[in-house]
Amino acid sequence: MNLDERIMALTGQLEVLYSSIKELRATTEAQGVNIESLHSSTSELHAASQLHDAHIKDLLVASQRDGEHIRALVRIAEMHERRLSDLEGPQPQ
Repeated sequence: MNLDERIMALTGQLEVLYSSIKELRATTEAQGVNIESLHSSTSELHAASQLHDAHIKDLLVASQRDGEHIRALVRIAEMHERRLSDLEGPQPQ
């Protein structure tokens, strides 16, 4: 292989290398855009998750309050039942 052939071979290899670098750069830029999009989506998901957490906490507080109210109503119903039973007196069997 003479000097001209070597230069031609090196030139061909450099062109292939340059082409590969361009493809790599384009792929890297596309991945950067995808990463930015993923970060944005993740941030939105995190914000929505925090909002849902707040709603769930509100629902938990409301359900606990409802439970307390139901227990109070049960106690009132039991007191009324006892009062009625006391008013009616002992029932013959």
